[in-house]
Order: sequence, then structure tokens, then C-alpha cells
Amino acid sequence: MGRNIVLCFDGTNNQYAATNTNVVKLYAMLDRNADDQLTYYQPGIGTFAPPGVWGKTKRWFITRLDLAVAWLLEDHVTDGYRFLMRYYQPGDKIFIFGFSRGAYTARAVAAMIYKVGLLTPGNEELLPFAWHMFKREKNEELYDGFRHTFSRNVPIHFLGLWDTVSSVGWMWNPQALQFTANNPGVEIVRHAIALDERRAYFPTNLWGHDPKMPTDVEQVWFPGVHCDVGGGYIEREAGLSKITLKWMVEKAEASHLKFNQTARDIILPAHDTAEYVAPNPAAMQHESLRGWWWIAEYFPKPYKDPAAGFATHWRINAGKHRYVPPGSKIDPSVFERMKSVPSYQPPNLP
Repeated sequence: MGRNIVLCFDGTNNQYAATNTNVVKLYAMLDRNADDQLTYYQPGIGTFAPPGVWGKTKRWFITRLDLAVAWLLEDHVTDGYRFLMRYYQPGDKIFIFGFSRGAYTARAVAAMIYKVGLLTPGNEELLPFAWHMFKREKNEELYDGFRHTFSRNVPIHFLGLWDTVSSVGWMWNPQALQFTANNPGVEIVRHAIALDERRAYFPTNLWGHDPKMPTDVEQVWFPGVHCDVGGGYIEREAGLSKITLKWMVEKAEASHLKFNQTARDIILPAHDTAEYVAPNPAAMQHESLRGWWWIAEYFPKPYKDPAAGFATHWRINAGKHRYVPPGSKIDPSVFERMKSVPSYQPPNLP
């Protein structure tokens, strides 16, 4: 009987704090005492610099650069990959969760495992080569050869994502890593997306639709902005993010992830308690587009136009709502909120 191996990647500039994200809350609800379940948590992009970076000023600069353009993406991805190298055994089920750029990190870990395989324990010296092969190599014969020579073919059982953001690379030259938009090595994808986020630097990053792929994909739009969906506000203002937390927990549990029932009852109560709020479609919705973010709205950004075959154009966003493709799945909480909050009428519903 295999084990569950669970990796959790927090959101941009997020870590354990008074404003915990859904990644932390899900991790807190996991059964971490079960012999057949291993867990791993990584703070978000922009929260730390590598141990080898000395000097307060240099560490501050590297951390801010990571926050701005995911400068340390390699470290974030390979740290999670290394954990799996050490602990994965045949028959284990891998669950990976992430929010914001942590969701992109989660997708990148899964993509790296699909493209170059999972190196065997003790081969840490090959990790830089594996990363380079994953990031740069387009020759399928070459990376297939690397995988067959050094690695194991390992499926990802469950990929749980909250509002993926992929601001990787300089602002004028965003990068996309191969197999992060679609990955045959992932069995189940569950993706919660923010309907009301408008910032240009937080564009939607949907999982690609390919009917030939075997992956079971469910992407659902929920009410609120980026952190109303992935969490990160103080607890008494977390009613909207609890909707997606409950949804994700139920989806993961259906795939045999194990939770601590006591912790679950505390963090996801049926009704508000002194410490934790319950999921509530009528809860406070935040405004993320304010201050400096408005200035950034008037910087030209590359944009893939779905109405023109996803051709790349440059545009000034100016606070435009996200594009919701026809046929998208809208969570019932959106319509519940429209009924209970008359001023809530999302203009981007298909």
C-alpha cells in the first residue's frame, strides 16, 4: 500500500503569519501523524534568499527581485523536487498544492518530473543538469534520453491550484516553462480562479484544454479577487476564501488525501466561531487594484488575445476585468453572492 506525499507551495510573499493563505490552512488540516502520509511546506516566492547569499543588503535585494520576477524560481522548484527525490517510493501518490506563483511553482515541479523524470535518491549532483534540461532543452530525444538514463517515471496524482500566476522573467519578457500549461503526467487538476481580479500583473493562467490528454481537469471561477480566492487576509475577512478552501479539501479528500478531522472542524466551521469564520458568499470582498497597482496598469503588457487565436498583442490593461471563456464553470457561490449582495454584478460572466 503506497503513501501520500503532499507538497504545499505558498503564494507570492506569503508564509505562516496572522494572514495565512489557504495553502497554510490546508497544510494545518492535513493528518501529519499518519505513517502513510508525508508532508512538505514551502514559503512563497519573495520570502527568502538562498542560504549562500550573505549580507543584509544583498539578501534584501535578492528577496525583492524574487518577489518581483520570481528570480529564485529554480530554488523553489528544485527544493520541492529534491524532497520527492528523497522520499518517493513506487506506489506512492503525489499531491501538490499551490497559490499564486506558488501554484505556478507546483505546476513547474510537476512539469519537471514529467519532462526529465524524478532522479533517484543520492543523485543530487545531477539536479542542476536536470533543471537546465527542463528549462532549456527542446530536443525531445535528448531529454527523453536523460529521463531514461537517470530518472524514474513518476505520475502526479493530484494538482490543487488557487489562482495561478506566472510572472516569471523580466516584465517585458515573460517566460513559460514547458508542460506547465498542460501535462500528461498529471492525473487530476483542480483549479480555483478569481472572477473579480483585475490587475494586469495577475492575469489568469488556465490549465490548457486538450481532449486528447488523460488528465481529469476541473477549473472553477469563484467570487472575489486574487486573495479572496487563495487567502491571505485576516481571518475575520476570510469568508470568501473559505469557500475555495472547503472546495479544495473536498476534492482532495475524494482522491484519498487524509485530513485531521479535529483541525478541519476548527478551521472550516459550519458557522463563525471566535477564532475562525465559515465559508460565506456574502462575506467582505477586497479591492486589490489600488495604490501603486493602478500606476502599473498603464505599463504596456503582452497579452494573448483569445478572440484572435491567442495571438500576442501589447496593451494597456487599465483595470479591465479578466476574460472568462465561454463554457467556463462558475461556482454557485457567485450566483449566491449576486442574490445576497445586489451591488455585485460581475460584468465578465460569459
